[in-house]
Amino acid sequence: MVQIVLRNSKVNLFSLMNQFWNYLNVFNQSYLKHLKSVFFYAALLIPSFVNGQFPYYKNFNINDGLASNKIYNIIEDKLGFIWICTDQGVSRYDGVNFRNFTSKDGLPDNEVLNLFEDSVGRIWFNGFSTEPCYYFQGKIYNAFNDSFLKRIKTNRQPGVCSNVIVQWNNSMAYIIQENGKKYLIGKDIQDILLNSKYNLQEFVYQHILYRQNNTYKLYSTFSVLEWKPNQVVKNLFLFEKGTLFNLYKAPGNTIYSFNYLTSKVEKIELSSSQTSTIGKVNNQKNIFFINNQIVLTSERSYSLYNYNFTQLIDQVNLPFKFERFYIDRRGNKWFGSFDKGLYFIRSQAPRLIDLGFERNEGILSIVPDGDNLIINTEKNGLLSLNINGKCTELLKDPILNRMMGFARLNNQTIVGTDNGLYQFNPKNKNLHLLKLSAIKDLELGSENEVLVGFSSGACIFQKEHPESLQFIDVERTTSIARKDSSSIWLGGLKGIREAIQKNQQYITKKKVLNPEIDNSRIVDIKCDKQGNMWVATDQKGLFCCLLNGSILKFGTSTKSNYKLLSDVCVQILIANDNSIWLATLSGVSIIETKSN
Repeated sequence: MVQIVLRNSKVNLFSLMNQFWNYLNVFNQSYLKHLKSVFFYAALLIPSFVNGQFPYYKNFNINDGLASNKIYNIIEDKLGFIWICTDQGVSRYDGVNFRNFTSKDGLPDNEVLNLFEDSVGRIWFNGFSTEPCYYFQGKIYNAFNDSFLKRIKTNRQPGVCSNVIVQWNNSMAYIIQENGKKYLIGKDIQDILLNSKYNLQEFVYQHILYRQNNTYKLYSTFSVLEWKPNQVVKNLFLFEKGTLFNLYKAPGNTIYSFNYLTSKVEKIELSSSQTSTIGKVNNQKNIFFINNQIVLTSERSYSLYNYNFTQLIDQVNLPFKFERFYIDRRGNKWFGSFDKGLYFIRSQAPRLIDLGFERNEGILSIVPDGDNLIINTEKNGLLSLNINGKCTELLKDPILNRMMGFARLNNQTIVGTDNGLYQFNPKNKNLHLLKLSAIKDLELGSENEVLVGFSSGACIFQKEHPESLQFIDVERTTSIARKDSSSIWLGGLKGIREAIQKNQQYITKKKVLNPEIDNSRIVDIKCDKQGNMWVATDQKGLFCCLLNGSILKFGTSTKSNYKLLSDVCVQILIANDNSIWLATLSGVSIIETKSN
């Protein structure tokens, strides 16, 4: 028996080969268990001969319902909603639509600079007007319906409203001046008297308030202030004078900071205020600590590190500028710009590759070649693309048309196109015609042969006899695969034929399986490591012909053993772990198999 686990992903594809190339490389890096829907696209977006690559991204702007194209900050709340503050209000994204909140809904000011979710689940909005407000359980609270916010409005200091993250209970506090005294006040803390000679208005945006026994420390972008109740606030120490730090609180008692003038990433222990440099990175601008990961960003790139800043996890250059960065719990990445709206990159997103302006049209087919992709183009011949995105020209010959297959047998290269089968010598760039016919499929059989299906039959190219082809059938062959040492399956316009070897010759006969397979056009055939044959059809879905003679059906009908997104199949590929990748008209299905 075979156990089946099927996963469907609704992604439209023009080829599965290019995904599989990326999949194999990821598999070799031991990330396979996290990547059951990784897609790799060859796309031509930027007019330059650049060998870069970057993830596929989606841009949300006012045309999609976003409140404004100017983004100040992004967070995800406990329920999974994405909140975006802009200069025209706050947008909440539910995965499908944006809901916008403005002064009509209770915001004191439409220009909201920052957001924060506290431990209770309130979403705090800190606006340019210096009057904070919050959203809780479907309602916005402001100075007119909340006594705490009314107190801030009445006693706020001129200028920006300094807000503080309270470290010990993950809540918010604000600085006010009431009856001639300065206080830190919050809904979830008792008032803290600030007997201070310092002008705390200079500390813009979020600061971090730490409490140790009866001592408070306030960490700002310039310095650390320390005091005890009713005592004068003293400046514990200064960071490098005149240098702005970007502070980010990590879980526990740690702050991470990045000094973009010295390029130092620093860690601050709250209990001791001890600062240590844990790394140095050039050409970065901001630091974020999200989901136990350190993220450094520049204007057009991000670098993702582990918690201790000892391992670079991901580093990507992007084709757009951004100011704010966020990673949600599903690993999706969000980028806020100051004029183009919101950019979104899904976790395990496909990679877009720039092949250059002169090569941006006419990609006819793509096949894997070890760690490279071979790309057949309409005007630029055969191109080789490596995993780093570097594209080189293999062969440019007007004889070549749409490439249907590419295989190497040591130093021999076989190319199948829709106008013939060729042997290609990479050293001298020579093409040698083996057969003049439209090639429909080309697959490696045993380690010493290439199986070829063409418009009027099927043949075998053998390493030992490179000058002659062994013909095994004369009917149109749309797909071909070796089942075992003596049997080859041939797919045609109506079902499967089997070529069986006897005395160095092949005898071909109709393979009767079931009415749906027998009357369908076969688009692909593959044999897995257990010897099961997988048959993809153009209208009836996918079939697995098991060794015991039974047949499993994958499709959209109620008679199917397993559901697919579409019955229109395009291509099958089998991964190193024997999982089956199926491209359909409506997306990709990944089938994991286990033998009992």
